[in-house]
Amino acid sequence: MSALLNHADPSLIPYLALCGFAGLRSSECQALDWRCVELNRQLLTVPENISKTGQERKVPMQPNLLAWLRPHAQSQGLIVPRAQFEGLLTVAKQAAGLWPWTPRYQNSLRKSFCSYHYEAFGSADRTSEYAGHDLRMLIKVYRHSVDHSEAVKYWQIFP
Repeated sequence: MSALLNHADPSLIPYLALCGFAGLRSSECQALDWRCVELNRQLLTVPENISKTGQERKVPMQPNLLAWLRPHAQSQGLIVPRAQFEGLLTVAKQAAGLWPWTPRYQNSLRKSFCSYHYEAFGSADRTSEYAGHDLRMLIKVYRHSVDHSEAVKYWQIFP
């Protein structure tokens, strides 16, 4: 995650940070407007019309996510730079040494969020709520998938 964020074009940082540190699906983040990102309240709202489950969800923002977002925040507009998104993402992945990146890894950052959040904060209920994920599947897939010390380090990734 550090390598990806540090090699990304600045316009891509909000997308990467929101997927990796708030658990957004790629499709959700690509449709998200800055009006849903409340930095002062430290709260992200995924509206029902873009949520995969069709249900609104609220995700509290961790300090590292806030730090990554603040320099890029806007009052409105899409989070993702549509015109050059795919190209910027490919360049960042290559520069970070994360290539090839196949379509099956499309939501890898979200999967990282689930694994590291669950391990660091110890609540499957909260992690599944924030990710908009089925609790049983979260426990089955993500329990014990990362070492606790690595989970602690993940939430210390700051600019």
